[in-house]
Amino acid sequence: MSTENDCYPNSDVLINKYNIRDKELLEKLEIQKVFVKLLGLDVNPARIPYTYDAMHLTKIHKYLFGDLYEWAGTFRKANFYKSERVLSGASAEYADYRDIEKRLESLLQKYEKVDWSDIGQKGGVVSDFLLELWSIH
Repeated sequence: MSTENDCYPNSDVLINKYNIRDKELLEKLEIQKVFVKLLGLDVNPARIPYTYDAMHLTKIHKYLFGDLYEWAGTFRKANFYKSERVLSGASAEYADYRDIEKRLESLLQKYEKVDWSDIGQKGGVVSDFLLELWSIH
């Protein structure tokens, strides 16, 4: 990841609450913690009141990553490149940090009429939504 203020000096390891400086170890811990948090949301989705707006997504982000990072649940303040395992080490092209909130609101407006409870017939819609959300993130 390349945002100097978010990484330990001379590394691409995100500054974290555990002071873990090994990228692979941090990634494993992040996967485990987020998995448990997602299970918690599955069991009790009311943990985060549903508002379907940008603030709702920041609350989800804080819930998922807040145990690891001080900045969880906030908008980025810089552009960055992040090596993604699912992209074989490449980075997605992320939104300019100045456009995040505007693009997020636009994305949510675009999909606000989707009946998310009927996801079975809308697999492509879900994929498109998540891809756009990831590129904004």
